[in-house]
Amino acid sequence: MKHKVISVLLSGLIVFSFIGCGNSQASSKSVNDGSTKKEESKDKENEKTVDGVKFAIGKISKEEIKGDMNSDGKINKESGEYFQSGLDIKKAIDYEYVVVNVKVENTTDKVVKLFQTGWNATMKDGYELKDIKVNDKLNNEEVPSKYSFDAQVKIVVEKKLNAGEIKLKYNLKDYSNLGKAMQEAMNGATKEDVKKKYPELYKDNYVDFGTIKIQ
Repeated sequence: MKHKVISVLLSGLIVFSFIGCGNSQASSKSVNDGSTKKEESKDKENEKTVDGVKFAIGKISKEEIKGDMNSDGKINKESGEYFQSGLDIKKAIDYEYVVVNVKVENTTDKVVKLFQTGWNATMKDGYELKDIKVNDKLNNEEVPSKYSFDAQVKIVVEKKLNAGEIKLKYNLKDYSNLGKAMQEAMNGATKEDVKKKYPELYKDNYVDFGTIKIQ
């Protein structure tokens, strides 16, 4: 009788163990599935495709700006405390880069040219961050068909703005004749004349990444 009781208890324990293990695995799978779905959803939010050109936003961070000139504009790469920002010379210690890593893929069957001019960044209140630097094929270069590459968009931000997030977008249009259009405008051409001659400069084609948080 005693052996029979022990046998029953052991059987129950084994069954309980299997049930518990099964529930644990199911629970673990549920948590993992939920985590995977969140990651996939986040990836989709950070991925935008316009006219067959895919942009995927990756890690976003801050980076110190190293001065490479003196206050008078004289180049001093070793101990310079200032840097060139547009037409201005600014003190490096007062500014920083917001670095946005981006993966770009041209999924089309034709060559696409990407221009640095197309990038636009603003603070939450609408304040525009005008000094934006890019590298690799984002910098006015052609991208072959079925080709992908990794690059960076570096936005100069004043430190006292305490940037925690920015709104980022890219205007995927052909800026090839922008220099010519500006020169003709300076020489007296009207807006209507320029628009008629270079209509592509007036056709906005935004890739809107929305608000991105700085890590």
